[in-house]
Amino acid sequence: MADYGMLNAILIRSEGVIRKRWTKKTRTQRKAILERSWHTQMPHQHRPDLRDYYRVERREFSEASTSTIREDVYKWPYINTEDLVTPTHVLQLLNSRGRYTPNNFAEMDWQSSELGRNINVIKVRPIYYDPNDEGQHKAILEDESNGKEPEDREVSPSSENETVREWQDKYKPSEWGYYLMMHPTDLQEYGLPVKLPVALESQKHVRRASEAFIVLQIQQPLMAFLVKICLELLPDVEGGLDGFKAFFQAPEQPEPPEIRTTKEDGWDSAFALAQDSPYTAPQWDDFLKIMSSIAARIHEWKDHAWAMRDDPSYFTNAVSEFSLQKDFWHITIYSIIMDYYENLVMWHAAQAALHKVARLLLTRLEKQEGHDAWVEAVADLKDLLDMRLIKSLASRLPSCFIGSPPVRGMFRPELFWERLFVMAVFLALV
Repeated sequence: MADYGMLNAILIRSEGVIRKRWTKKTRTQRKAILERSWHTQMPHQHRPDLRDYYRVERREFSEASTSTIREDVYKWPYINTEDLVTPTHVLQLLNSRGRYTPNNFAEMDWQSSELGRNINVIKVRPIYYDPNDEGQHKAILEDESNGKEPEDREVSPSSENETVREWQDKYKPSEWGYYLMMHPTDLQEYGLPVKLPVALESQKHVRRASEAFIVLQIQQPLMAFLVKICLELLPDVEGGLDGFKAFFQAPEQPEPPEIRTTKEDGWDSAFALAQDSPYTAPQWDDFLKIMSSIAARIHEWKDHAWAMRDDPSYFTNAVSEFSLQKDFWHITIYSIIMDYYENLVMWHAAQAALHKVARLLLTRLEKQEGHDAWVEAVADLKDLLDMRLIKSLASRLPSCFIGSPPVRGMFRPELFWERLFVMAVFLALV
């Protein structure tokens, strides 16, 4: 990841200068920089992947829509001029990708391509293990006695070979797989192909090769894009070899303050959270940010509930959007009222459960006790979220689906209860 090293070196010396110069640019100038820096034609509108998907679903596409450009919008759904010409999003992206190692974003980059993978625009080709492969086995060793990482100690070749032989004796050829290293700190090993028993997958800094190749395909062009933006804003660095030498001899500077696009206590809406998430570093151990995201959901559903109660026109519009056939208005009204209040109750419950997890975790760290209570609280939170995200939504699917605009005209009232029963049985079985 040479581009990451370059980006990091630039930011630790000139991030403050880059911020000032970017904010002084007009929207037209920022757009020109973005388009020159991106490796292909940059989409102009927010969420280009969804727009392309809807266009394909409506058969409004040509041969050009199956080109590389179409695949790009599913790999980088957050790369578009509408979002990036703002004063903050590019700066957030530079700070997160340049200050944190690529491993921190592997899962987020994999998840961002989910839509493209599901509709087979991004093809994930399985890589099957060949038991006759005589290539070198990379033993990923850990010192459990002192907790040191592999780069902190020396491992003899004989020790590696002995570990590999133990694995070969213990695991069958069918229980091995190909992986790519996703080491959090050693960039020389990042993306290095290895062979490993599948049972040890979760214990090492690795990712299945078929998934990791997609992650690398996303990360490498993105890093090159960010380096080009920096060079556009720092023309003195591009003064040939002498310019580079002078720049990298400059002293490192303190990191500038965090870029805030929301109020001090977090996001005030789920939309604001969704806008910022692709450009910031994922920090799942930061309970304050997680609390802020839940509070944003609660705030959003509170607004809906109060509007439904106090604003007749809002209630009428909401019912009209979710309406089914005229014979089933009672189902529509019941469903929409339950939807708003049930979401409000469930997110309040999730907030209380997360408060409990955070409190018990703090007790566990301070007093080195309470592990069982903490694990139980985490399990309760998971059960609550599973019920909210899966069972609760699935239970409303039969009535909500038939009222959606694409299928509303095909709805036959006489078959409604029969189909509802069949779907309920299916959901119960799965």
